[in-house]
Amino acid sequence: LLSPLLQDEDPDRYALILDIMDAVHFSAILIDDIANQSALRRNQPAAHVVFGETETATRAYLVLLRVVNRTMRENPVLAGELLNSLEEIHQGQDESLVWRRDGLETFPVADDERLAAYVRMSRLKTGSLFVLLGRLLANGGTEFDDLLVRFGLYAQLQHDCKNIYSPEYALNKGSVAEDLRNGELSYPVVVALIENKAEGIVGEALRTRSDGDTEQALRVLESPAVKDACLHALEAASVGLEDLVEAWGRREKMRSDTLDGDDLTRPSTITQHEQDDHVDRAAIDAKSDASGSSNKSLTPPETAPTTDTLSETAVGDISSVDVDYWTRRCVPIIGSLLKSCRVYSEAERETQLRFLQEHVLPNLGPRPSSPGSQIQSMATFSGFPLQPSINLSGSGQAKVRYTFEPLDSLSGTEVDPFALAPAQRVLEKLSTLLGVWPGWIDALIAAYHPTREEVEQLHPNLHEYLRGVLVRTTGRQDVQVPPMPRMWVCFVALDLEGASQALKVYFDPKIKEAVTGIPSCKYTCQILRTVDRFGNAKAVDMLEQFLAEEHSIGAVELIAIDCVPEEMQPSARIKVYVHTMSNSFQTVRKYMTMGGRCMDPATLEGLENLHDVWYSLLGESQGIVNEEYSKPLTGFSSMQHHLYFSYEMTPGNADPGVKVYIPVQSYAPDDKTIAQNYEANFRQLNWPWGEPGVYEAVIESALGPVKHSRATFLHGGSSFIFSKGRGVYQSIYLDPPLEEGGNIAVFEHHD
Repeated sequence: LLSPLLQDEDPDRYALILDIMDAVHFSAILIDDIANQSALRRNQPAAHVVFGETETATRAYLVLLRVVNRTMRENPVLAGELLNSLEEIHQGQDESLVWRRDGLETFPVADDERLAAYVRMSRLKTGSLFVLLGRLLANGGTEFDDLLVRFGLYAQLQHDCKNIYSPEYALNKGSVAEDLRNGELSYPVVVALIENKAEGIVGEALRTRSDGDTEQALRVLESPAVKDACLHALEAASVGLEDLVEAWGRREKMRSDTLDGDDLTRPSTITQHEQDDHVDRAAIDAKSDASGSSNKSLTPPETAPTTDTLSETAVGDISSVDVDYWTRRCVPIIGSLLKSCRVYSEAERETQLRFLQEHVLPNLGPRPSSPGSQIQSMATFSGFPLQPSINLSGSGQAKVRYTFEPLDSLSGTEVDPFALAPAQRVLEKLSTLLGVWPGWIDALIAAYHPTREEVEQLHPNLHEYLRGVLVRTTGRQDVQVPPMPRMWVCFVALDLEGASQALKVYFDPKIKEAVTGIPSCKYTCQILRTVDRFGNAKAVDMLEQFLAEEHSIGAVELIAIDCVPEEMQPSARIKVYVHTMSNSFQTVRKYMTMGGRCMDPATLEGLENLHDVWYSLLGESQGIVNEEYSKPLTGFSSMQHHLYFSYEMTPGNADPGVKVYIPVQSYAPDDKTIAQNYEANFRQLNWPWGEPGVYEAVIESALGPVKHSRATFLHGGSSFIFSKGRGVYQSIYLDPPLEEGGNIAVFEHHD
């Protein structure tokens, strides 16, 4: 377009220019995604989510340095232009980051000075990239400077506007108003300060970065006065640049409420901070030859126009803004854990994150600050609707799982107070998607999900029922029951195996106990004796007899099932979880052997292994000689039990496998101590994560500092099981913090 004969006249310089622009743009978008903590790029996991920030930043600068050195060898004149441009780009980015850091404190006060400051920053940060292209084409000449400076401003304006006003951008980036959330003084923010004099609202959002303040500021930016001023400026900036805009753009629809009532459809240019560009995985793997030539064209290919408008896009039953929130919260957590485990390939990590985005995040319900967020999830103590876990076995190899509670915009309302509809909808969808036999799912939905009449019966009497349960389990009349507006009905868990997912489902038997008066153990055993393709009455009878001996017929807390393809059904498990009110090792021994009923060598060896690490799990670093000692709870939750055990039964196998669960957050003062206790535990098992600081680094990479002042813990418990084939198998359950709202006390603990 600017130099149409260059490829034929000087193919070497043409190839060099292509590689220079590719390298500069490539490194810029990687660093920009890190700075913005963008979870997605083109609706795929961003590079730093897959590879980590350090590796991504290092690779970005490696690609850049390679092309600088190559240019210095092949064309010193162009090398000088490249280095000057890089300095200007980084200078503009530095100014932008200072404003991001300081908010309005270092930004000019006068309206004209604010616009001038924005234009200067844009000229450096984005304009320099396009000026570089002109200088490279002109072999150091300046004849394209004026044209490309103006195009750079247009490109920056266009980027800033679509960040707020384009739904396609939100879909591709997993974020609405990402610039505002990051404290960026973008053009719509500057216009809002001038047009609406919204210093207080916008300034507070820039200062706190909280979702509540950001949404208030976003409403200002979306007001007709601000939106129309921005789109008018964008329209004016494109005058005289039509050929460039048409050649280098992709169509982007942004609606104005007052400009003739029409959508403004205009091309989206490729800028330094272009949010829709594709990250070249070959480049991130450093497999391409930086000195090789290229056959790519300087004119980007045309793309089809989008038909999206500015109206909010519904995803399932919740808004795109809600999905954006859960994307920003969940994708980096799961991405970090997948990377830390070091058993998932790049392709497998990308597949797992894509599955999370498409099939899980739209089913987590409204975000905490949303007017529609009637309830918090009961999947974690923090109220976060997704609970990640790390599973270590044998030599200490780690894998990732997560559990979530399906919720939607009607969950917690009078229409669906216990969130039955999203649970059943998600189970039907995932059963079909993963190709599992639905028999057990259907049977347990029928057995444990309450009818509408039962919900109406239980809902007003829930507090009375829970208080009765707590009095029975603690033996105290003075118990305080935390506020619980509902009971959960379903948790969905996914084991991440390579690029595939293994489905498990959890049901709450307490609802039926509350409405029928039948103790949870007795009711559950009645159900399990009738479940199709299970046929394990002997194991069920053994469990019922043991719990009756222990006066624990009401201690069954949840039921879990493996959901597998029909041909694998003979290996599927049904798991029954019970609680105890003691954590002594004597209690552990009794429940692991079912009162002496299971004394096989594997069970006894498992007890011996567990004994070696038991007191580190309870936070007793010096150990305890007396196996009758039961450590008091810290008081983290008055509904919390001392221990949990699960009894895993497979069709026709009379010997249940037993797993113990320790609510470690109830026995430690803080997450830092828990992390240290886990590392001591892993060292005793000779696992690599027992090295000082290794496990702590894994947790901090995913969830942030283990030293914090939040009311809830990052850790939600630990499980331990031993089998002859694979040895010790231990799971670590994590509770990500919820940004808004308090924690909800959880009655049931789950796997």
